Amino acid sequence: MMADDSKPATHMESPCQSAYVLSAMVDQIKAKMTAGDGVTADLKKKIAQATAGLATPRDEQITKMSGPILIVLTKQLEQIQTKQHLLRGPTVNIIAKLANLSGHQSAVATLSDIKVKGLDLGNGDPSSANNGKTNIIFKSTSADEIKKCHKALEAKANHFASWVLTTKLDSLKRFTLTITPDNTAAVRAAAVEKNNSAACAKSGVTGTVATSSDNACIIDGPVTTAKPLHLTKGTGDFGLAGKAVTDTTDFKQFAQKTAIDLLEVTADWEKTTMAFDTGKITSYSSDDDFRAAVGATWAGLSREAALGDKSEAATQLISTKYGDDSTFSNRYWDKLTQIKLPTTLLGEKQTQTIKEVKTMDEASKMLLQALLEVTTKNQASPSCPTKTERAEEPKKTADECKKHTTEKPCKDEKGCDFDEKKDPKCFPKAETDKKDEKSFSRNMRVSVLQVFAALVLAAF
Repeated sequence: MMADDSKPATHMESPCQSAYVLSAMVDQIKAKMTAGDGVTADLKKKIAQATAGLATPRDEQITKMSGPILIVLTKQLEQIQTKQHLLRGPTVNIIAKLANLSGHQSAVATLSDIKVKGLDLGNGDPSSANNGKTNIIFKSTSADEIKKCHKALEAKANHFASWVLTTKLDSLKRFTLTITPDNTAAVRAAAVEKNNSAACAKSGVTGTVATSSDNACIIDGPVTTAKPLHLTKGTGDFGLAGKAVTDTTDFKQFAQKTAIDLLEVTADWEKTTMAFDTGKITSYSSDDDFRAAVGATWAGLSREAALGDKSEAATQLISTKYGDDSTFSNRYWDKLTQIKLPTTLLGEKQTQTIKEVKTMDEASKMLLQALLEVTTKNQASPSCPTKTERAEEPKKTADECKKHTTEKPCKDEKGCDFDEKKDPKCFPKAETDKKDEKSFSRNMRVSVLQVFAALVLAAF
């Protein structure tokens, strides 16, 4: 059966391989941490542009469309940033642990292959051997061997991403360093012997060096070796009771806890979505707040109605005003970004369009400019009568009205009203609250803009 390259344990057959795999895992997890950065950057830019669209009086349709869009964009940004925040701590923790283990395995790779080199002392009596011939010589894994190990794993790069999937983390392997144990009952390499023109050997233990005559010699052999530590997922505890480390000096427990944390963090990332397509209306249309806002903006629907018995009307409004996925960007984003900024923005001359608005500080200037323009306009003409107001006739006097004793002539007289039960029956009509209503309406528009501006600025 062929080995499954998509599982990290397949490539952890030596300390060098284990170190490399752990390092590759670190890189993959780092990539997960930044996965939402591009989405949040796009959301922030789109929020700024939609805010600018809400503040511009140049296109009423775009202004209306911007409100519901802005609601969804700000919600999505908050949700993604919250997810990133909640995952940051556990992710940084597992990155540190894996990096620690990778360094540990690199050290094991370097130190676990130390050997005593085989040697012909050049004399049967060590005391008579030439200077340097009696020195014990050590050798270990070379840098070229480490490079060869890494190069073989680099060829598996297309599998790196799968090494941090929960379905592939059913087992892992680590290595610890051990010293060749002493043995007083039998020969084991490395050992000293004396042979006559033969391979240096004793009791079946043979070295790689042959003597040239009746000389003392050293049978080459290991000083250190790597001991494998197999970790199997089991129920998710990798054999660590209660998933808790009880002995901080126990490397096995540390390795087990790291495997547990890796599995859990990987599972958390797999359950987390950090994608949002700002260019598709379907990204917004399923959001209840969006549907309610659309219903209120164009049809005066209550939230209950827009989400309840008038939901089909809300759906139709979304389709009519925003289009579908194929037309939405053109109807909204393209038109929005083509709108020119005010020629003067807080005293600074501008020649740009909303397309150049990428941050909330730029959008905030537009909000403030809109507030200034409305406020200045109201202050310049606080009581200017409208054409309708100028056309109104003076109020009728009681004498002018009471001369009519029947309903029709009374009501035909502008400014008079009739009531059969009153005396006189025809009397001046009471003043309406139209002027106050108009003033209230103007003030309401200013207040809404001010409140919204404050909320948006506070959110960032």
